[in-house]
Amino acid sequence: FPLPWVRRKLKLETTVTNDVMDLEPKKIKWITTGLVVLMIFHIMLPHRHYITDNNVNWTEKGHRFSWRLMTRTKRGSTSLFFVSSDQTEKPIRIKPKEILTRRQYRKMSAETDLVITFAHYLRDKYKKEGHTNVKVTSNIMTKLNGRNKRHLIDPKLDLAKVSRSVFKDEVSTPLELRSK
Repeated sequence: FPLPWVRRKLKLETTVTNDVMDLEPKKIKWITTGLVVLMIFHIMLPHRHYITDNNVNWTEKGHRFSWRLMTRTKRGSTSLFFVSSDQTEKPIRIKPKEILTRRQYRKMSAETDLVITFAHYLRDKYKKEGHTNVKVTSNIMTKLNGRNKRHLIDPKLDLAKVSRSVFKDEVSTPLELRSK
C-alpha cells in the first residue's frame, strides 16, 4: 500500500524523512552484510538435515526448527539407565519415570540429545556423592512410524563420556529403512 494512504488510515501525522540517505556508506555496507548473513542463516537452518549422517527422523539431528516436523511418529516405550562406578558392585538401575515429569520422560525416551543430557545429569549426581569412574549406560526402546520397537542407543555405550553435538550423531543405533 502507498505510504500516504497507510498514514491516513492509521491517522499518523508525522512527516516522512529519508533516513537511509542520511547514513554513511560504511554503515549501509555493514547493515547490508548483516541482513545477508541473517537471510543465509534463516535459509540454511531448516535445510541442515541434508548435512547430517543417518536418518533425521530417527536421530533428530536437523529435525528441530525444520520444515519436517510432522513427517513422523516417534515414541519411546521403555527407558532405563544403569549407573556403575568403582564404589558399586553391580550397576544401579535408574528409572527416569521416577525423576522426570511425564512430558520430560516422553520426550527424553525418543530424542538422543535429551538422553545424553539425562545421562550427564546422573554422572554429575553420582560424582558429587563421591563415586569415581562413573559409567552410565541405557536401555531405551523406541518406535518410529509404526515399526517394531528397537534400541535407540547401543546399551553398551558409556553415555557419561559422550558429548552432545549439533550435527553429528554418535549415539543412535542405525535405522534400516527397509524391512528384510
